[in-house]
Amino acid sequence: MTANGSFLLNGYTYETTDVAVPGPDQDYVDQFLFETKQGYCDNFSTSMAVLVRTLGIPARWVKGYTSGRLVGEQDGQSVYEVRNNDAHSWVEVYFEGIGWVPFEPTQGFVNPYAFSLAASNPEEPEPQLQPEERETPRVPLDQLLEQPSTAQGEHWWEKLADVWSWKMGLTALVVLAVLGGAAYATRRKWWPRFTLFRFRRRKLDGAAWLISAYGALLRHLQDYGLKRRPHETLRQYAAEVDRLFETDEMNRLTKLYERAVYGTGIKEANVREAVELWENLIKRTIS
Repeated sequence: MTANGSFLLNGYTYETTDVAVPGPDQDYVDQFLFETKQGYCDNFSTSMAVLVRTLGIPARWVKGYTSGRLVGEQDGQSVYEVRNNDAHSWVEVYFEGIGWVPFEPTQGFVNPYAFSLAASNPEEPEPQLQPEERETPRVPLDQLLEQPSTAQGEHWWEKLADVWSWKMGLTALVVLAVLGGAAYATRRKWWPRFTLFRFRRRKLDGAAWLISAYGALLRHLQDYGLKRRPHETLRQYAAEVDRLFETDEMNRLTKLYERAVYGTGIKEANVREAVELWENLIKRTIS
């Protein structure tokens, strides 16, 4: 049974060379989810961990390695060469009564291990943990972790098979798919709140904070449906926003933003005003 973050499989691209790097005033997850939509395993896994946590589900980010390359055999065991470029990251999600379950959200990858119940027919060979492949085979997890066997020769995955069934795996997959779809469908409820939380914690000077926050506001307004036309100036766009919301907040905030960008800065009183205007406009995009 494999488990993936299906939300990140739609419209996102796996890329290792041409990957944008967030600036000092940009959020790593925010940039990947809503701007570039392309990256490598760290982008996918970090974003999934954040999305799952916003829904109140325990999740942790895991760093390790893929299997590398099969280079031969020694004493009946396969020998693999693992290099730095075989590093990989994924996510583990906690399910009550089950424990931490690994999930592979990265585009093009699948969970490296398939779990199944132990065979009930003694004449049939006992099912083993089978690694699935993307571009290269992966090392069996017992070799990576070097887990000792029990006195009866029972391996750790055989003990896991006693408590893990394909129904549990299917349930976990369906739950995560539903959560991913729900997260995307309800993004206008949680994304603005996440942005408010993120910018309230930022320790930047007034001008730098306003420049970064204004850019985030423009993204929220675009997602809300207020797209800025290529020929529009910021003040023209602000007028359209204020007309829809029946307010003058966007125009006032835009003037403060222009002073922060093109002027000599803004005073502390102006910063407090900008924060209030910005938060009011962000809240208007919650639907």
